[in-house]
Amino acid sequence: MSRPASEARCPRPGRGHERRRESRQTAVLRVALLTSERGACFCLLKNVSANGFQARSYGDVRVADFVTILIPDENVLRGTVIWCRDGDIGVRLRREIDPSTVLRLNDQAETQKRRRLPRIRVSAPVTLKMADRVYRGELLDISHSGALATTTPAMPTQGPVTLTLPDLDPIKGQVRWLDDEKVGIFFNTPLSLQELGAWLSRRNSGTGPNLQACA
Repeated sequence: MSRPASEARCPRPGRGHERRRESRQTAVLRVALLTSERGACFCLLKNVSANGFQARSYGDVRVADFVTILIPDENVLRGTVIWCRDGDIGVRLRREIDPSTVLRLNDQAETQKRRRLPRIRVSAPVTLKMADRVYRGELLDISHSGALATTTPAMPTQGPVTLTLPDLDPIKGQVRWLDDEKVGIFFNTPLSLQELGAWLSRRNSGTGPNLQACA
């Protein structure tokens, strides 16, 4: 009896995988952006060693995919997926790295500024409500912690806002900056990566999203 196609392309890791796990460092969980020929999705780095890493993927990633991982502070990792299981993936890096550059804890300088998080470009109608005024526009890009949109007319001031997107519950946040009709929004509570990943998969319609840094 043949195996399902999903199992064929995502073999279960064996003893070699377990031995590799022993040499890994347990990471402070880091949100990152994974790109491949299939497009872009968010992932959550879990364990990193000099030669590879384990991550939770929130998109379509398969064994043998060549992937690029963009993490905060403009660190970029490149490698090949060697196993995947139940949404987790193992990646062998093209070049050895110093894991401390990825796993470092926030120092005092980092806590005094907000890291620039990678975003996925996606188009969707958006409604922004501030006080009793409603502004309609277009979403330009999004991360789990914020979004960039345009509105017509332009919003006049910064402050508390409720953002509404198709097929998502209303999101409360703060307008952090304005540039003509562009609006930079920081969410009060980060979105679930699982929920955001599923929403992006429905919106992307087969077109490869582009990367854009958070404002």
